[in-house]
Amino acid sequence: MKVARKLIVTAIATVLLLSVVAPAFADTIIIQPNGAEGKDAFVRKAEPNSNFGAGEDLRLGIYRNTDDEHRVLIQFDLREIPLGSVVDSAALSLHHFTEENGYYYLTLDAHRVTEDWSETEVTWNNQPSFDPIAESSNFFDRYHPSPDWHEWDLANLAQSWIDGVYSNYGVAITVGQPSQGYSLKICRSSDYSQDVTLRPKLLVDYVPASPLRTLDYMITFVERSREKGLIDDNDVAESLTEKLIAASEKLAEGREKTAENILGAFVNSIEAQRGKHINTEVADSLVNSARYAIDSLMN
Repeated sequence: MKVARKLIVTAIATVLLLSVVAPAFADTIIIQPNGAEGKDAFVRKAEPNSNFGAGEDLRLGIYRNTDDEHRVLIQFDLREIPLGSVVDSAALSLHHFTEENGYYYLTLDAHRVTEDWSETEVTWNNQPSFDPIAESSNFFDRYHPSPDWHEWDLANLAQSWIDGVYSNYGVAITVGQPSQGYSLKICRSSDYSQDVTLRPKLLVDYVPASPLRTLDYMITFVERSREKGLIDDNDVAESLTEKLIAASEKLAEGREKTAENILGAFVNSIEAQRGKHINTEVADSLVNSARYAIDSLMN
């Protein structure tokens, strides 16, 4: 296929020119959404059909007995980070301000969620599935002081989300081992209004890619999105790929203005198919990355 042959040419050009196109400096983003933009909730085993997505608290652990476990679901929007960026670190932080039965120790594990969920509808009985292998763990010792911030390392997972290896449905924080007795940790949610600095946050340190590397990752991202059905039309996917290849070739030739114009047409194509043949989140990631590449070329 013509696109496949051009991909080989682009890959070779990328290898040759990565040392010519200077990489960007490291950047940091703090994602700490408010109640309208944030997506977090806890679910409670003792109230299996109740939704707790609108409250100001997130509750974690076991309260009173083993049939009263609490889990947290939380998701952060990473679409602002350009494709091809290399994540140095990503820390999920929750502000733990009080607890019940703090004289027991508790381990809380963060797991990658594998399907979509609704903040206003999720309950214990309909909670989404998640990877059984924990991405990160946090140990709360006996009589752990509060208030305090607690972190989970999500660097590897954030990289996979940005690259499109996994769809970003957030994480589920569950009771892990070792844990002892019954202990309930209570944290602030994105709906907490008295002090906005105490809402959940994700701090990501990353190195943006060069424009050429960004384009290369955008091609792969389009392919993965087509495979997952997030771009549901072959002609649309192929047209987008051809534009990205053309922009890469012009950039490799030193024709930056032409590459900018092609990327502008690429953005217009995305917007024309947004919500039709292209998933909205996928459209955001591609548009943000294209605009980053254009800005980098202009500067």
